[in-house]
Order: sequence, then C-alpha cells, then structure tokens
Amino acid sequence: MDLELVEPPRLVLEAFRRGEFDGLEVLGQADEQAFFELGFREKLLDALAAAMPTARKKEEVPRGVVLMANLSLKLHGEHAFHALERGVRCGGLLSALDPAIASKHLDPQSREVVLRCVGFNDKNGYDRQTPCDQDMVRKYVRDVPAPQWQDWFNGPVQEDPLDGESLVLLAHHYGRANPPQIEKAELLYQRAMEINGTRFKARIRCAELQVRLGHYGEAVKLLQAAQDLEHHDYVAGYLEQVERLARAQR
Repeated sequence: MDLELVEPPRLVLEAFRRGEFDGLEVLGQADEQAFFELGFREKLLDALAAAMPTARKKEEVPRGVVLMANLSLKLHGEHAFHALERGVRCGGLLSALDPAIASKHLDPQSREVVLRCVGFNDKNGYDRQTPCDQDMVRKYVRDVPAPQWQDWFNGPVQEDPLDGESLVLLAHHYGRANPPQIEKAELLYQRAMEINGTRFKARIRCAELQVRLGHYGEAVKLLQAAQDLEHHDYVAGYLEQVERLARAQR
C-alpha cells in the first residue's frame, strides 16, 4: 500500500522505527469530515435516517446518530462496534457536527485530544467520548431483522442516488483502503464521470489512482480527457510527467 506522510517526514519515519505507532488509519480526518459535511449539506443523511428501520418503541437517540456511527465505522474499515470510540477520536465525524452536540480539540496543557459529547439523555454522569454508546449502536442493529435492513438498502438508499462529490469521496476511500478495493473505486469514479460538476474531478482522481497502480497508459488517457473538459496548467504538467513514465514502461 502507499503511505502519505505528513511533514516533517523524517520525524514520522523515525517514530515508525521506534515502534511508536499503534496502528494506521486508512481514512484521513479531513476526508471523513468532508464526507459528513456533504451528507448534511445535501440532506442525504436526514433522508436516509428518516427511512431507516428501527425496533425501538422509544427513541432516545436519533436515528441519524446511529446511521452516522455505522457509516463512520465502515469508513474506517472497522467491523467491531467497540472500535467506535477509536474511530471517533481519529476521524472527522465530530468536526462535522454542531459544536453544541459534540466537539474535539487539543488541550493546550496536556497536549491530548479532548472529546466532548453532550449525549441525548441524562443517564450518564460522566463526560461522553462519543455521540452515542457503541453498545447501543450494536443492539440497535441487532434488533432489526435482516430482511428489514435489506428492504431499506434496496429501497430508500437506492432511490436517492449519491451525487458526484459523494461518489468521488467514496471512490477515494476504496482506493486507499487496506487492502485497496480497486474495482469498487473505479466503478464509482466511472459513475462520477457521467455527472455534471464532477466530470473533470473524477477523471483527475481516477488518473491518480491509475498512477499509484502503475497503469500509466490509462492515467494518460484520463488526464487528456480531463484537459479536454477544462484546461489547467497544473494538469498539463502532471500529464507530461505521467507520459514520460508511460514511455519508460513500454
């Protein structure tokens, strides 16, 4: 897999050699924040949550919060609900939420990341680290029969197709996953290429994916198509570099 190191790279590599890292995240904080901000802005999350099945007679925690928790887990490639707190701490979900509901900041004295969530009931006498408890999310999902989840996915989720920006974000996530899910990423990029507003961006991002895979010829075609849509000097320079790599590969 490819590693993108935040500057200064020398300090990061030295920390790697000393074994100071407990794990690596496949999704950047800014990417997750952008994903949820887009979902809020376009009302996608509200619409999906309203149609989401529930076995609860009394809903203390809004369905939208349960949906966001599950989406965050999937974006981080996690399958266990107990990983929710770690995903929230490392990711960008809290940064996309209203500060009145949740916040994340760096404590100037301890230099630790401080999470603060108000919750949705008065059952907890301690500071909350996540908008909702991971065990509540697990029980919510478990208590809904599988056929109802299938009906929801095959119905409301499919009836309101994602816009181009969402498709590009998801494709980027699949391309960077560990292991990468290249076929899913390419399919999503292809769909985004057919949508007004992301025809150019989707081709650029897909070309970057092809370069990482060493498919320089395919990357050249995508960059040339992007230039035909919108001419940019930075794309022209990138195209020249990839063309040289393609010629050397022959």
